[in-house]
Amino acid sequence: MTKRDPILSDLNEQQREAVTAPDEPILIVAGAGTGKTRVITRRIAFLIRDRNFAPWQIFAATFTNKAAEEMKRRVVDLLPAIPESDLNIATFHSLCARILRREITRLGYSPSFLIADEGDQLSAIRHVMRQLGITNKELKPNLVQEVINQCKMRMLEPSDVGQVTHSRFESEIAEIYAAYSTYMQQSGALDFEDLILCTVRLFTEYPDVLASYQQRYQHIMVDEFQDINDSQYALIRLLAGNHRRITVVGDEDQTIYSWRGANIRHILEFDHFFPGSHVIRLEQNYRSTATILAAASSVISHNKDRFQKTLFTTGGKGRPILVIDAENERDEANAVAELIGEFKRRLRIRFSDIAVFYRTAALSRTYEEKLRQLNIPYKVVGGVRFYDRAEVKDMLGYLQLAANPHSNIAFLRVINTPRRGIGDKTLALLQRISHEKKVSLFSASEYAIEASSLPRGASSSLQQFLEQVKKWNELSTTVLPSQLFEQIRTDVDYDKSLGDPELLEVRSRIEHIEELHNSIAIFETENPSATLQDFLEYISLQSSHDEVDSSEDFVLLMTLHTAKGLEFRCVFIVGCNEGILPHARSVDEGNLEEERRLFYVGMTRAREFLVLSHCAHRVYYGEPRYHSESPFLEEIPSEHKYTIRPEETDFARLVLELIHEGNLRHEEKDVVPPRQKQETEPTRRSHGSSSLVGKRVKHPFLGEGVVERVEGWGRDSYLIIKTAEGDKIKLRAKFADLEICG
Repeated sequence: MTKRDPILSDLNEQQREAVTAPDEPILIVAGAGTGKTRVITRRIAFLIRDRNFAPWQIFAATFTNKAAEEMKRRVVDLLPAIPESDLNIATFHSLCARILRREITRLGYSPSFLIADEGDQLSAIRHVMRQLGITNKELKPNLVQEVINQCKMRMLEPSDVGQVTHSRFESEIAEIYAAYSTYMQQSGALDFEDLILCTVRLFTEYPDVLASYQQRYQHIMVDEFQDINDSQYALIRLLAGNHRRITVVGDEDQTIYSWRGANIRHILEFDHFFPGSHVIRLEQNYRSTATILAAASSVISHNKDRFQKTLFTTGGKGRPILVIDAENERDEANAVAELIGEFKRRLRIRFSDIAVFYRTAALSRTYEEKLRQLNIPYKVVGGVRFYDRAEVKDMLGYLQLAANPHSNIAFLRVINTPRRGIGDKTLALLQRISHEKKVSLFSASEYAIEASSLPRGASSSLQQFLEQVKKWNELSTTVLPSQLFEQIRTDVDYDKSLGDPELLEVRSRIEHIEELHNSIAIFETENPSATLQDFLEYISLQSSHDEVDSSEDFVLLMTLHTAKGLEFRCVFIVGCNEGILPHARSVDEGNLEEERRLFYVGMTRAREFLVLSHCAHRVYYGEPRYHSESPFLEEIPSEHKYTIRPEETDFARLVLELIHEGNLRHEEKDVVPPRQKQETEPTRRSHGSSSLVGKRVKHPFLGEGVVERVEGWGRDSYLIIKTAEGDKIKLRAKFADLEICG
């Protein structure tokens, strides 16, 4: 009997071709559910076993720590003799952090730099804005943060801010960006995008360093290649540019993160930077039923920026897609909640195998209320992360300061938590000294004390605090991180500062601190040689995707963006209305295509049941307004969907019985007539699209604007409207529901 090959024996023809492809630039276009993780892990194992690469010579990049751990586990299962620690499978940020710990002194940074998370970054931006005297309330720090990150992902300097935003605050944002960069370097901190940028800069400015890592990493692999931004692409081109041994796996139909810097051109034009590359398509889907697959393929086929591919499955046809056509959002949410209950009761589907997706997080409230009313347990994914809770951030701030006393971000986080009698005037003085002398706040404090520049009480408190930080810094190199945590907690008496432990909220916050202590202890057990810096880096590089846990029996609620990479037996996509999905601000064709990709991603998360819901009227500003269904629903062929009205008697039980018996007759879909508009607002007048150009109009949800132009013809034409804020929105003319002003 021929011995079964654990790497190749159970692969289909396309997968086998991808796994055994030559050591040259390979683009694997992996459609949804086609086994891309299987292929990339099998290829790693194949390169080690059959092509004689050492495990550490292959670097495989992922986008989440969870994905990296899963890939490591699979490779070790295939090659048990390989220690997991020998595998270089990690996120881009983890790889760069590792490289920079060894090499960043060349760029003028300390190797003990801290990694600032999004909250830390926002605090730093607010501090810089105050320092610059920028107090305009219309310029939100969140907007500045978004623009700075977009610039970094596109490798743009402060002077290039105009390429990212056309805001009237362009010059102020450029000034903040420049000052922020200086402030972060003085603080000994890098944000997430700095990790990539500094590594690219290091490789560009020091060819000897680049050559050493090119020699180390003999084969580069990238998972989810469609999601990489410009700086990440620059990094992999540098690493693979010499030997050209690179394998990338991705699906352009799942490019949904352009707002996070993802550039679809990288996957579509892979051959431009790696001429002679070989493209392999994975088209056999192992996840969804034939009906779900056909419907999703029909929708995405309307996009132009994509490779031609035809997904198929050898599995069953499955049930038709249910479309809930509700009168209002309350009826829509109630129908969804009832259906979930029926799925659990009649088909014995676990709550954890049911997910509700929505375009924007604001839509979750109504569904949460209905699920609570029916006593259905649920969890909102992407809410407040454990490590983002105030008390947890405070204790992490102390640990960060112990690891690096010159971190301004950590210093400001904890200097008055708990209160030490160091007032705003003292802090302002310290910040002025720090700015003038270009030193950290810790060093500025030492200057101020030595120069007797502070009131006696503040000077004494500050002196005591500095002595504690020095002690913690010394302990950080001699005791376990968990022991240091206990010492800091005792020294600052943090628990007492939270208030009366008899109060439920205070007890809850103390429990969070205990859980942080537990997490440090567990990290030490799993990583015996780990340092405090290692733990802080591990926490900083966590993502929301790493926290999705399906082991508990909760219905999961999340945005469509969060759903990427997950799968469930039953998926609900709610709020399928024009202006919501696609979002009203999908102005140009590129953005509309991304909205369609987002819908496609949601559809292809479903294994067996897919339910799409919309309603005719939604309440805006206290009044119900007519809302047409999403045009994406029209792109699903009628033979693949079945429309249900919530007001049908006992509809949930009836529908599930019919599905269970397989008796749904698709042709009955046409007996559901379109809902009538309920005009509670002044009656809208009908106008030809072209006659509206140049006119000021009012939309019930989006407000007033001027129609700039019309795109398309007839029933499929779109109006491009410029709002009073200067933004542009794109609305389908036949559903626009506009009132001419004046």
